[in-house]
Amino acid sequence: MTILARPHHGQRSIIPWLFPAGLGVVVLVNMVMLWFALGTFPGVVTGNAYERGRKYNQVLARDAAIAALSWHVEIDVAAGPGDAIVARYSGIDGKPITGLEPRAVLTRPVGDPVHLEVRLQEDAAGVYRAEIVLPHRGLWDVFLTAGAQPVAHQVTARITVR
Repeated sequence: MTILARPHHGQRSIIPWLFPAGLGVVVLVNMVMLWFALGTFPGVVTGNAYERGRKYNQVLARDAAIAALSWHVEIDVAAGPGDAIVARYSGIDGKPITGLEPRAVLTRPVGDPVHLEVRLQEDAAGVYRAEIVLPHRGLWDVFLTAGAQPVAHQVTARITVR
């Protein structure tokens, strides 16, 4: 006697479909993020980018003129009863450079946006100093401009105020 068995057609498993479905979700989320990124970024990083780009050769010429001066500048903050920013200017031969009227701009790279401008006075030969009151301790960016040359000497330094 022969018994015919019907093939088992029970529930099919969903597990093999989870992997392609997961990849589809990842691709969909990435496409949405790409759409938002391209829709919100104008492509311009700075204002007046075209004009700044046209003047780039002037920037290179200015940097070359500053490098030709061969000045060495040390910037520091002297702690004491009040803070003071000190800049020491020396030439390529190590002699101090006198007769400058440097101007310093201090900004904070992190935290509260603070912008301080001070004029430094000659304290000794080649040493320029300005008393300042710093509202915060920590990192400061100092942009120093000095000289009455056709191109003013510029230097930037990051200092730590303790």
